[in-house]
Amino acid sequence: MIYPIPLHILVVLTALATSASAQAGDLNLVIRHTIHSLGADGVSRNSEFSERLYRRNDQVWIERIIPAAAEHDNDHAHAQQGVEHKHLDLAASARWIVRDAKGVLKVNLVNRHERTIVDIPQPEYANVGFDGDWGNAYHLISPRHMATMQPTGQAAPTGAKWFASRNQSGWVRVLWDEKQQYPRQVESGNAAGTQRRSMMASLTPAPVTLPWATLKTYQRKEYSDTLD
Repeated sequence: MIYPIPLHILVVLTALATSASAQAGDLNLVIRHTIHSLGADGVSRNSEFSERLYRRNDQVWIERIIPAAAEHDNDHAHAQQGVEHKHLDLAASARWIVRDAKGVLKVNLVNRHERTIVDIPQPEYANVGFDGDWGNAYHLISPRHMATMQPTGQAAPTGAKWFASRNQSGWVRVLWDEKQQYPRQVESGNAAGTQRRSMMASLTPAPVTLPWATLKTYQRKEYSDTLD
């Protein structure tokens, strides 16, 4: 059974997590997501996709990995249909989040194929799948949230520790990398047992050139330009 953490301990854990966050450092990951769901129609569905994440000081870049075959088919279909990409293609666009010295966030969606950068205003964050939390962007799970979870005592690889939490709606288990402050693995599910998700994050070599350093010739657009 998992018990809530007393408030005075939570305050200390949060302070420690914030301090550790400042020391987290650069990070390059490939993240694999697996989703299993059981519908009301009795049909089980499984989905998988992967992303790349680059983290540097005050910038985070995360983008979907689109296999070459799928990318070619999508471009070919649009060409055949004469489709102009006015609308945001969330799957094909990278999310580039920058935090300034005052802590203010600037959220951009970057489409490499169309060589465009779309500025996302704060009221529209939810429409592009961003919760507005820098901690979640930088660490994948905010250290503030991790501070509310209980260590399980389960055997873990060197440098990592398992944490868990449970409530009426579901459960989550996290394998937390204590040095670089990110989840190596996340498993979660709902209380009914009809939905399960897993995430595996693996270290990958840094790119020769970080993606945001290649955007000088990209056209900038306002979010309103992508709407009807």
